Amino acid sequence: MPHNSSVTKTQLKVFCLITFALCAQALAAAAPLNTAAKAGAASQEQKAVPLSACDRLIAQSHILFEKKKYKEAFALADKAIEADPKSSKAYCNKGEIAAHIGDAETGHAMAVKALQCDDKNARAHVIMAQYYYYIDDYKSGVKELNTALKLDPKVDSAYDFLIMVSTVQKDYKKAIEYAGLNIKQDPTSSHRYFKRAALYQMLKQDTQALADLNQAIALNPR
Repeated sequence: MPHNSSVTKTQLKVFCLITFALCAQALAAAAPLNTAAKAGAASQEQKAVPLSACDRLIAQSHILFEKKKYKEAFALADKAIEADPKSSKAYCNKGEIAAHIGDAETGHAMAVKALQCDDKNARAHVIMAQYYYYIDDYKSGVKELNTALKLDPKVDSAYDFLIMVSTVQKDYKKAIEYAGLNIKQDPTSSHRYFKRAALYQMLKQDTQALADLNQAIALNPR
């Protein structure tokens, strides 16, 4: 998208969502390798500490979610909550699914429940921020994201939403700054370079955009 002062906030939000959807597709292509690695590590951990019924249901729900079987994933998320009504992780799991399918109200309600169970759950603050993003309350969203990063500097998606908020507010330099921190958090992630490349392109900084795009391809050439 060219840098144009006449671009509307709605157009920018659409651009952000499309860009992030493309990044999600790139992640999906690499998912089998990541899943296999995590499964191997999890199997070692499970030998020492068996998963609870709630955690098993959360894991099964997540697998269905990755397969885009959202209705089934949602049903297992509910069962996980029934298995342990005090599990902050269980509420977060349902909240993430709800937010992903556009049910912002349920996502918000689950984030509230998760924080009632554990006020130091960084993921819950990210889900809360998603809700604020959808209702255009960016100030509250940024506050939640900063809280999430203080609780867990490596929490997933926090920088993603800070990038989105900054882009919608047309603060592209700030968005690029967040994109750099996102890359620093995980330099092996191809989609993070892709995001920053898109931002550089918006500012017509083609050299930097091409460098990040080439890095993204090098990290995930398939």
